[in-house]
Amino acid sequence: MNLPKREIKNILTGDAARAKIMAGVTKMYDTVSSTYGPAGNNVILGMPYGDATLTRDGVTVAKRTILPDRAEDDAAAILRQASEKTNRSAGDGTTATVALGANLYFGIHKLVAAGENGMLLKKQITDDSRKVIDFLNEESEDAKGHLLDVATVSAGDPAIGALVADTLEDIGTNGGITIREQSYPTLDVEKIGGYYFDRGFFALNQKLELPKPLIFVTQKQIASNDDIIPVLSHVVNGDNKNLVIIGEVRMNSDAMNTLMRNVLEGKLNAVVIPPPAYNDEALLFMQDIAMYVGAKLFVNGEDSKAIKGNNDYFGSAERVVTTQDNAIIFKGTGAAEDIEVRVKEIQEQIETEKSSHRKDNLEQRLAKLTGKIAIVNVGGSTPTEMEELRYRVEDAIEATKSAMADGVLPGGATMLVRASQLDISPLYKKALLDTFRKLMNNAAEPADYRLEQILESEKGFGFNLRDMTKKPIDLKAAGIFDATRSVVQTVENATSAAGSLATVSTIVDPIDQEDRDEVA
Repeated sequence: MNLPKREIKNILTGDAARAKIMAGVTKMYDTVSSTYGPAGNNVILGMPYGDATLTRDGVTVAKRTILPDRAEDDAAAILRQASEKTNRSAGDGTTATVALGANLYFGIHKLVAAGENGMLLKKQITDDSRKVIDFLNEESEDAKGHLLDVATVSAGDPAIGALVADTLEDIGTNGGITIREQSYPTLDVEKIGGYYFDRGFFALNQKLELPKPLIFVTQKQIASNDDIIPVLSHVVNGDNKNLVIIGEVRMNSDAMNTLMRNVLEGKLNAVVIPPPAYNDEALLFMQDIAMYVGAKLFVNGEDSKAIKGNNDYFGSAERVVTTQDNAIIFKGTGAAEDIEVRVKEIQEQIETEKSSHRKDNLEQRLAKLTGKIAIVNVGGSTPTEMEELRYRVEDAIEATKSAMADGVLPGGATMLVRASQLDISPLYKKALLDTFRKLMNNAAEPADYRLEQILESEKGFGFNLRDMTKKPIDLKAAGIFDATRSVVQTVENATSAAGSLATVSTIVDPIDQEDRDEVA
């Protein structure tokens, strides 16, 4: 019997383990925090294959910063995960999460080295963070009238800010935005008032727009004549000769050949649109589509004979427009009250869903059902320019959506400085202030002097790093706002990461193959 090779581990404990953690956190901090703020620097990200990418999107830099030392990277990964969590929750504040989390750990590391207990320090910073978050929520105000400000601050570009704010004000919080990359310089938006598919089509007679078609929605794959003939008979023998099939019709099958022959003979016009998803939740999307067009979904296991003469399986819409890349159903004839109930159910699920993947699917379903979709076209002269523009648009979209949901704060970094004056530990206070100092250092500003100016100024005053002044200004009047959610998530996730690292005194890692061979 062949047994697997024994997996050899490398074990570090005590000061040796904490030294690795400190090294990993420091490298992640130095790399990611260099992008912090409006005056942050770009990072060149080399790729295993292809050209390098130029960006100052914090979470992207964090994701692609993989350290060669396994133990150091394990520690850096805790900050990386915190940044990604902030990105999923708020879409902004990702760099600040790494900066604050690292600064908290720097303070913890010194105190643990001096003999303090890491578990007690974790409890202390957790208690401090709750005070800071309560303060931020109390200072938060409604985002109405400030969406343009939030989008502009997040994107660092007035044109992007205006496009994003206008789009989100139009489609609302239930709407969905898709970003489409172009191979030429562009930045524009298409607003769609219908059920949108981001998939191509198979148009049998190349008619790309069908008015008031019959719509058949099927979960069951159509492959045989037994599957397709009842559908075709219903259309050919009726008055409406326009047919849309939403589902999978197997190519080069008997069903496809029969469908094509009927179209070529002029008996009907037909378009086949693939399902919007093939994953585990595809059935939910198909149920939504059937409801939107007023059809009964034909599901796996049903007998195709049930379709003959049964109008329930066929819905309709004002029109269906298809292209090689997507399709849109305009004004489905489904019952408005049924759709409203389904929308409310999805909204409730979104509020409680913990899985980011399932939450994304729920949000997609909600946007499609409400018929409010926007497609932002982004492009650049080079792939690097296009990718950088995409990052900025994504950040602005997510930050603005967060602001619409939870409100805004006048200057996120400035609010953290104000929070440092709460009744919190010196450890947490210093981390908040050091995070602000990094922001100013990136802007080549005298950090301690600017910090002193803010602490001596009135509430709501701070600096606009894109238009620096000698004295603090009224941030509200200047339109400098950040989404409350992004600042709160920064505090919450940075504290969680630092607290987790505070409790570690042992690292157990597998030995790489080349080192394992030497040990053997």
